[in-house]
Amino acid sequence: MIRQMVENAGCRYSFVCNAVLSICNEADSERINDLASLCAEMTAACPSLAPEWLGVLQTLCSPSRHCVSYADILSEVDVKHLSIHSSLATLTALLVSRQCFSLQDFVVQAVPSLLKAWNEGML
Repeated sequence: MIRQMVENAGCRYSFVCNAVLSICNEADSERINDLASLCAEMTAACPSLAPEWLGVLQTLCSPSRHCVSYADILSEVDVKHLSIHSSLATLTALLVSRQCFSLQDFVVQAVPSLLKAWNEGML
């Protein structure tokens, strides 16, 4: 499975999208932590997942300015629904803490979009 993700961008995209959807649809915090840990483990084995995480998080932080490649996530995830915010925060914090991508990369890429969306009243 790791080899497929290393070699195939479609597999990486699919893994990230399915993981985000699973985390957003999960209510049990222990299960969310387990899923986020799995995501971190997979990213450690396949570092090319890092840009995918940043891309999907950036899209979720600014849904009106989303990249077309993550439009299917936005069709299934309502970013205004408060129940997913904690789940996404858990995923993001765990990925940063396990150095799947740097906090600086997250701040530079996703936070400006998040602040813009906040100022436009979209969140």
